[in-house]
Amino acid sequence: CYCAFILAALFTSVPAFRPQDLRPINLRLRGGALAQDIDDAPVYEHVVLGGGNAAGYFLKHAVADGVTSDICVISDEDCLPYERPALTKGYLLGKLKSPHEGGFLCNAAEVYTSRNVTMNLKTKAQQVDFNKRCVMVEDQTTKKSKIVRFRKLVIAMGCNPRKLHLPNSNRDNILYVKNVADIDGVRSLATPGKRVVVVGGGYIGMEVSACLAILGSKVTWLVREDRLLAKRFSAEISRFFERLWGEKGVRVRKDSKLVDVGGERSVTCVIDNHGEKIECDLVVVGIGSQPNTEIFEGTGLQLDPISKHVLVDSKLQTNIENVFAVGDIIKFPQTFGEELTVQEHVTHARASGKFLAMNDVNDVYTYSPLFYSRVDPWNLAWQMRGAPVGEQTVLGSVGRGNFSVLWTEEGRVRGGFHCRYGEEEDGETRDPFEVLRRLVEEKLTREQVERVVKCRSIFEADDALRKP
Repeated sequence: CYCAFILAALFTSVPAFRPQDLRPINLRLRGGALAQDIDDAPVYEHVVLGGGNAAGYFLKHAVADGVTSDICVISDEDCLPYERPALTKGYLLGKLKSPHEGGFLCNAAEVYTSRNVTMNLKTKAQQVDFNKRCVMVEDQTTKKSKIVRFRKLVIAMGCNPRKLHLPNSNRDNILYVKNVADIDGVRSLATPGKRVVVVGGGYIGMEVSACLAILGSKVTWLVREDRLLAKRFSAEISRFFERLWGEKGVRVRKDSKLVDVGGERSVTCVIDNHGEKIECDLVVVGIGSQPNTEIFEGTGLQLDPISKHVLVDSKLQTNIENVFAVGDIIKFPQTFGEELTVQEHVTHARASGKFLAMNDVNDVYTYSPLFYSRVDPWNLAWQMRGAPVGEQTVLGSVGRGNFSVLWTEEGRVRGGFHCRYGEEEDGETRDPFEVLRRLVEEKLTREQVERVVKCRSIFEADDALRKP
């Protein structure tokens, strides 16, 4: 009975599909002509909307592993699906080739051509009709529209950067970060000696400010909260990163909100909520994101009424039969019995794309939160797993930069963090991030947890786990 209850709760997180919930729309081709020739449009087993990481990993496992090849991809990107995390790391630093040249792609071009995948790049989905099982798309170069039909639809359109809503915030040197063109724009303006203001205290701000400082820009980082990554880090971890960024030449201003920008055609200065005027040549904004779901409003697809993420069940299916969604765009049941969650990170994008491609009818999608970042020129890498809830224990020296944090509750390790700055202990060959995974994801006994939290380093904790 208990198992039946859990499964019922899991599969009813999203209301069951009801045909009466669908709202037909009138598809019109550009120029006003009615799309009366839908029956003549090509039909595919899968139509994938989106060309980011989630789409790339669905294709990696559906196509490369031979699950199916009858796929049509609709992507507004001008290159094949690529690994987005590289944008604010190696690509921004000039260490990687562009995806247009084959750099950091999710799959080599041959994977698609050899399997006859229909790849529509620089093409935007404009309308979806779930009753007629079709999508109207527009070629962004020719502005011509066409219809494609689907038996199954995979929504992988991700999120868009949240924009500033200030007077004059549309200046040409206020840039956001989502795709290759965005980073190309940052690289062209953030030459050595240029004054750059980075807005936002999350991952984008953290990585962009570090890379631009390495490239020789004079960086001021405006963080609205009273500490860095306040939603992810404890205060002790935040202080370490604030100190490190300062030592590397980044001016970090906490509790600082952008309230105005100055300049005619281009921004020449910004003003924060403390009245400080900061002169600059470039502003890079990373203040969060919002799901790219506008085209689904009013179609019958169920969206979260507040966040507008696509709601899915434990198999990543929406409230509409054979319509699925993956990646940042979804709100899903994270684990048995818990509320729906949003996980906007590449590890979830990859995992959900793979799960959907390989999905067995008896499987449910489970995801343990994993966040990571690195700044290779600083020899810095960190990783967080699970949830930072419960009693906090620090292993190692926060001041030196090689340290771990564990969060325990009721005899369980609920979450863990490890930072590696510089070299590991002399002669140590174990991977600290693999040890962290085991500490968080393996079901430790209460006795093991009690031993682990008394350790002085993550490797000592690993030794403690191996004791009988």
